[in-house]
Amino acid sequence: MAESAERNLRLFRELITCTHNLSFWTYDTHFSLTYTNCPDPDLINMLFISVKDSIPLDTDLPMIVSSGLGFSWAVNMERDGLGTPLYYHVIGPVIASQISINKAKEAIMQKHGVSYTLAKTVDELIARIPTIPLTRLMEYSLMLHYCITEEKLTVDSILFPESLSVMPKQDVGSTANPYGTWLMEQKLLKLVEDGNLNFRRESSRLVAGAAPADLGGGDIIRHYKNLVIAFTASCTRAAIRGGLTPEIAYMISDKYIRGVEACTTLPELVEHNDSMQEEFIRRVHQVKTGGLSPQIQQVCNYIQLHVEEELSLSAISSSVGYSPQWLSSKFHKETGKTVSQYVTEQKVAWAQKMLLSYSYPIQEIAERLHYKTPSHFGAVFRQCTGISPGEYRSRGREKNGEKVSDVQL
Repeated sequence: MAESAERNLRLFRELITCTHNLSFWTYDTHFSLTYTNCPDPDLINMLFISVKDSIPLDTDLPMIVSSGLGFSWAVNMERDGLGTPLYYHVIGPVIASQISINKAKEAIMQKHGVSYTLAKTVDELIARIPTIPLTRLMEYSLMLHYCITEEKLTVDSILFPESLSVMPKQDVGSTANPYGTWLMEQKLLKLVEDGNLNFRRESSRLVAGAAPADLGGGDIIRHYKNLVIAFTASCTRAAIRGGLTPEIAYMISDKYIRGVEACTTLPELVEHNDSMQEEFIRRVHQVKTGGLSPQIQQVCNYIQLHVEEELSLSAISSSVGYSPQWLSSKFHKETGKTVSQYVTEQKVAWAQKMLLSYSYPIQEIAERLHYKTPSHFGAVFRQCTGISPGEYRSRGREKNGEKVSDVQL
């Protein structure tokens, strides 16, 4: 190892523990572990070894490797002065979102037959894995590459091993099994139509086979974007059959279809697709079990979808087509809350998500939610949660292994 690379890596290993408490691993070319700063490496090491076969051996570009359990790693190769591979340096694993955490728990339990007595161990294992966006892991991957090679790259240089090859072409005379794909899709859509909250467990039983045709002209990312768009449209119709109003269903559909184009990697598309299906299922479940009239359910849906807008009683009633007096009386009768109280609850709930999932300054969050001043927003937030927005963000980030100084208060 060159002296400069060794010095850079030593500093880099320290720096990443100051932000997200990430684990660093070094493997030889046979994937035998030679170094790690992970305090309990055995089980976590096995997670990476299970995906090592997807790593290409002929590239020096930084890579993001993901497993079907929702874990991701950044991988960079180091060579000697003659170009001979020496080591693989690895950061991770990380989990991209709460959806991935739940998916990982259920997949481990089912795939490995974890007994009830070991369930707590699985929870503790996953709790030690940092939750950070894949975009942040990509930034760390570029930094790691620079530490090894002193070469500056951009994010479009990062490889995702599962996307290195183009879509396979069908052999002449071969026959795909469209019935199997169609049947799988119908089962997934039935989960949406039923509002089945056990959808993660049920979905894991289905075979996620590829579509029989190339939908991206050889571009696998475009292929899966088109698949997600098509599946979103199907979920929209299934949700309407399940009782969701067409207006709400198509508003949700538009949101996720627009979001597809912002995804640049397969893990991001998987997360996006999971979020879309989960939102439809939870909305349908709420309609089926909420005990609310269609009119009040429509109002609740409208408030949730427009939470970043200025939501006065007059504006809401005008948008849904009811008089303010009738709406106010009926809403309170069915929910036990005023419209204003429900709006505040939804805004605070959305603020909690932004405080933990995004780095927006608190002042910007207050502005996005149409509070006149940050102090007014802070007072409302404290009244609902018992703590200030800054305290909420600090506690949430500390729980995920971040330093308070890394958080925008």
